[in-house]
Amino acid sequence: PTVGVTAARGFHMNSICIPRLAEEAAGAITKLEHKTDPSQSLVINVEYNQLDPLLRAQGTGDLPDEATGFSPFPGNANNLVMSIPE
Repeated sequence: PTVGVTAARGFHMNSICIPRLAEEAAGAITKLEHKTDPSQSLVINVEYNQLDPLLRAQGTGDLPDEATGFSPFPGNANNLVMSIPE
């Protein structure tokens, strides 16, 4: 499905993610929002040993979803899908 979604939405690059338990020792795909310039926001991998301190600095933590038990931050499967011009 990742290749199809990447092509259908015209992405130049896409990451494959997997469900991740809260506080699991796996990098997480996150959106880091710039405080004053939304165009500077990034969707990137944050390593697990940096994620919880980053979230705690914002007043939260890597907490599980009550319904699923998974973290709201999906795991990085370290697979990238790249667009190749025709």
